[in-house]
Amino acid sequence: MKEYVWSFGRLSDLDEQQYIVEMVNQVKDKLSSIFHEYFEKLKDEISKRITTAQKFLRIHLRDRAIVSLQDVLRCLKIFEWLTKQCVDDYSSYIPWMSRSLNIAIGLCYYFRLNINERKQLSQELSTNVSFDKLLEQEVDKLCKSFLIPGGIALNQGLKENLFVLFISIITTTPIVLVGKSGSSKTLSFHIIRDNLSHSKMEFGKRLHENGLLFAVKPIYLMSFQCTRDTKAQEIKRRWDQAMRHSENKQIKP
Repeated sequence: MKEYVWSFGRLSDLDEQQYIVEMVNQVKDKLSSIFHEYFEKLKDEISKRITTAQKFLRIHLRDRAIVSLQDVLRCLKIFEWLTKQCVDDYSSYIPWMSRSLNIAIGLCYYFRLNINERKQLSQELSTNVSFDKLLEQEVDKLCKSFLIPGGIALNQGLKENLFVLFISIITTTPIVLVGKSGSSKTLSFHIIRDNLSHSKMEFGKRLHENGLLFAVKPIYLMSFQCTRDTKAQEIKRRWDQAMRHSENKQIKP
């Protein structure tokens, strides 16, 4: 198959940086006018930090194709959605925008790295307070909002899984959660399902009590168990069913 594969290269660092700046500028038009003044104060920082994260992953994961402008688009989509959740307190716009940026960068870049790489990226993104500490605060606030079944230890792996899955679900961001057996992948999904399906109103209240301004909606689980005999048509049929269900306005954020 090699003769059918062609590398078209990638953007230069300068070109990519210019694209990122322009993509950040476009976010302003998608936000309500009440956010514009505060967004102008933060937009250079947004561009700089996303550019830094892009370069870091490309260098440390040793693959030029490991990140692209699609990652930038995904990060800005999450940032935009989170920012729009702040509609009550004018004085909280700038802090919430900064927090939204930390969450978006954490989801799209930080959690893809190992422990040592995370520390290095945190150093490059940190200002007055270290980035990893700020992100850890967001993870802890979210996890305090979940009702965790008795006998389950809320360890770091479970907390990160809950955080990544929850943010991906509420922003309709596709995600592939990979990990060894026993790393709480299925458990984290069940906890989110139970909290958003059966205790939605209580969960939303706990989110606000913990300083997370998310407007959550109940979720409906549609699973598909593949086997060696699974046909492509069966997967597509289930996928189409899920996509039709996702267009329901009561579900889609």
